Amino acid sequence: MPNKMQIKQRGMAVLMTVVTLTGLSSMALAALLLQTQSLQAQQHRQWLQLKQRTELNFNQQQQAYNDSLSAD
Repeated sequence: MPNKMQIKQRGMAVLMTVVTLTGLSSMALAALLLQTQSLQAQQHRQWLQLKQRTELNFNQQQQAYNDSLSAD
């Protein structure tokens, strides 16, 4: 039969385990959030590059079309 001191020690061990697991979970969530933000920033940069290339391509094609009309 455990005495009062052993019960307190076990209670403290359980409490420390819960605190540790909570801390680890918080760190894991923070890491996931950071990774998500990084991915969003990367996708935003890629989207801007694609948009810029598409606009440039469109403008070049439009200019070529206009040039072909004026050549006739």
